[in-house]
Amino acid sequence: MRGRSVQINSGDVAQVWEDSLNGMPPMRVQYPQLFSICNMPKITVDKLGGVEAGDMFRRRLNPPLDNMWNEMCTTVLNTISSTEPDQVGWAPGPKRRFTTKSMYKLLESNLAGCDYRWIWKAKIPLKIRIFMWQLFQDAVLTRDVMKRRKWPGNANCSFCAARETAQHLFFLCPVARVIWRSVGVVLGTDLCPNNLWQYYTWCYIYLPDGAKFYTFGLAAICWAV
Repeated sequence: MRGRSVQINSGDVAQVWEDSLNGMPPMRVQYPQLFSICNMPKITVDKLGGVEAGDMFRRRLNPPLDNMWNEMCTTVLNTISSTEPDQVGWAPGPKRRFTTKSMYKLLESNLAGCDYRWIWKAKIPLKIRIFMWQLFQDAVLTRDVMKRRKWPGNANCSFCAARETAQHLFFLCPVARVIWRSVGVVLGTDLCPNNLWQYYTWCYIYLPDGAKFYTFGLAAICWAV
């Protein structure tokens, strides 16, 4: 899928889990818990509406996962824009056309890895930029990370009984959920992001004209937590 760009019309080509849908990160990145138990990793967008959770997943979904599933379905199905076939292009190339130069650039980016340019260029203090970079690297010193480094203390969250991973601390902990729901009220939704990549999709849907504030807002909320 690397390098492929799909212009979604009817959803007959775009894959739910693997493709970037209208600029959003792939659903396997946004919903890793669901993707890890998925029976249909290659399902296309147009087929999603006719699939039940019992067929899609290897086990029955608990309430939090069921909420994620419903949220994901709404997001994906809203990308369908017409009955015309999807159009496949080459994402790195000019006007979505393949060129040798664009292929070399893609290969170079694979070797170099992600540079997190959107973090380093954000207009936030340097210490918070470093914190955000660590967050995307799963290197923030949560209890889970310290436990993996042989720290002898308790790995559970200070606010609840769950293990204190970065995802839990900044998105899933009841305290964090209160903060995210408060932000959601301002944006006019009762849905909340469950991880870093979902946050950007959430903003894309509910704050489409505020792209320049996305990283700033994420940094402000996570730093406050």
